[in-house]
Amino acid sequence: MDKEFSYKTTALVLKWGSCLSILILISGLILFIINPSSFQFGVTSLGKNFWRNLISFDSQAIINLGILLLMLVPFFRVLAIGIGFVIEKDKKYSLISGVVLLFLILGIFLALSQV
Repeated sequence: MDKEFSYKTTALVLKWGSCLSILILISGLILFIINPSSFQFGVTSLGKNFWRNLISFDSQAIINLGILLLMLVPFFRVLAIGIGFVIEKDKKYSLISGVVLLFLILGIFLALSQV
């Protein structure tokens, strides 16, 4: 895998992940503008009601999904880079990518546990 392909893959992951999360956030905001009474200000949980609310097009659940996806974009970026290093058989940078990936996973779980 050449460096140009690696750069393009990383750029695509960042571009499409960010664009998708922004589109989801905008759609949640539009739903909030249409029906503001369903929105509850304050901290919400991503528990079992999250998926039920998401299926029922609850604006708060859609906004939470956009934020969650935005949090996961760096994770997928590092994952794509790490896979590239594994394919290139670069042990040093594969290990570094793995450590960064572990820190990102830890950070995501800590952030989600606070919600």
